[in-house]
Amino acid sequence: MNKIELLKQIYENQALDPATLHPDFTLHSYGNNLLAGEFSNIEDVVKHLKAIYELTNNTFEEKPFNFLADDNFGMVSHRMTGERNGKKLDAGGFGLWRFKDGLIIDHWEITTDPDHWDDFWS
Repeated sequence: MNKIELLKQIYENQALDPATLHPDFTLHSYGNNLLAGEFSNIEDVVKHLKAIYELTNNTFEEKPFNFLADDNFGMVSHRMTGERNGKKLDAGGFGLWRFKDGLIIDHWEITTDPDHWDDFWS
């Protein structure tokens, strides 16, 4: 599977397949909020991803609209929406992905509006 197909599959399924992850995989979630941190083992990664949906009562959505990738990096631009504790999220974002030995080794969650993102998750 090429890298763009892999990224499309991730966003379509809203899940990471452990078979596609490098043993040194790290998810980087920036900001000053309850979701921020670096998550390296698969259990913590799954817990982090589940929290996004649980904390929004499954209203969180990522709508990707552009996929770019080569053998080393991939980038997905998307719109994120959701509701949490009376707050509404509506922000652009980017998923930046790094590949090594054919597997995903890093993923950075990036928003175009960090203040809105932090406020939503705080």
